[in-house]
Amino acid sequence: MKKVKFFVLALMGTLILPALSSGEDKLLSFGLEFENITDRDLLFTGGKAVITTPGRVDHKVLESSDEVIFSKSGRVFLRCSFNPLNFLSIHGRVGFTNLEWDMTTLNPPGAPGEPQNLKFKGNISFVWGAGAELGIFEIAGFKAQLFADYLKYKPDGKFYINDIEFEEYEEEQFRIQHGGGEVKYTIDTAVDEVSAGILFSKRFGKFTPYLGGGYINMSPKSTFVMEGTPADIGYGRYDMEFNSKMKDNIYFVGGVNINILGPLYLNISLKTKAVSTLSANLNLSF
Repeated sequence: MKKVKFFVLALMGTLILPALSSGEDKLLSFGLEFENITDRDLLFTGGKAVITTPGRVDHKVLESSDEVIFSKSGRVFLRCSFNPLNFLSIHGRVGFTNLEWDMTTLNPPGAPGEPQNLKFKGNISFVWGAGAELGIFEIAGFKAQLFADYLKYKPDGKFYINDIEFEEYEEEQFRIQHGGGEVKYTIDTAVDEVSAGILFSKRFGKFTPYLGGGYINMSPKSTFVMEGTPADIGYGRYDMEFNSKMKDNIYFVGGVNINILGPLYLNISLKTKAVSTLSANLNLSF
């Protein structure tokens, strides 16, 4: 039994101690990150609508379709990483983001069979997230690493139909259909974004190129509320919820981490397939 325990401890030491002693990660690092997402396709997965008029409430189900929603965003983060062990890093990110999405639907609510272009232009909003990286092994500068990341944001913004801002569009419809009236509305899009994957890297002096891939999931939910005063009926309210999901969930990533000077590093990466993202990170390690 003692020999078995000794063997187990020796094996654990063989696996763990090199990971504790290898690598050059510092205990803390702070960074500034930029991300430009130019292409991320979503699919409309349905939703619901409630139409309220004096003395009447109608509920409608918005069916899913294969209509593609094109989305893009740009964001900037402040990042803090804590590296308690050379093979483990935990980070948090806070920053600002925008979000835009655009789709053409053949069956818009209230006007089935009439194609409409629907567009959301989000205001700059707060974004936060957290994640971790776990080194699997590192041998002679060659390294394999697992990673996971989570982001959450909820931008509000403006809504457009056929490139006409919604308030203007709907007041024109009120004029045609109801003899006039005023409109006010709000729209926001709540997003939870999760990704995970693996990276392989090899250090060459001050340069560490890497390749990898992973899984990413994003399921935005847009909430739309419109209140109006059509001249002939006096009041109307429209509550609508759009749901969507990513068309593809697998992506590939490649990049390089450059040691510019001492504790200062520059990381540049490009993601493709499920999402097209160009990222640049400037980090200072202590």
